Amino acid sequence: MKTLKKNWSPQTKDLSFLSEGESYTIEFKESADKSLASEVCAFANASGGRLFIGVNDSGKILGTDTSNLARSRIQDTINQIEPRLAV
Repeated sequence: MKTLKKNWSPQTKDLSFLSEGESYTIEFKESADKSLASEVCAFANASGGRLFIGVNDSGKILGTDTSNLARSRIQDTINQIEPRLAV
């Protein structure tokens, strides 16, 4: 199982994990669709992980809407999970 370095952040620009693909702790989603809540919930019930929106299953960065409205929709979706998660 591949794990992501704990000190990873978008500022590091180290995207080598993309070529390693999805794993137990890494999930790629092309968009924030209706399965987002169940995938976040699965990570919360396991040992955690990172979900990257705007990346396809092959690890190619497609990009995604980062407007305030899109971010609010993602937060609203995650806030529907009980018990609540910190977002």
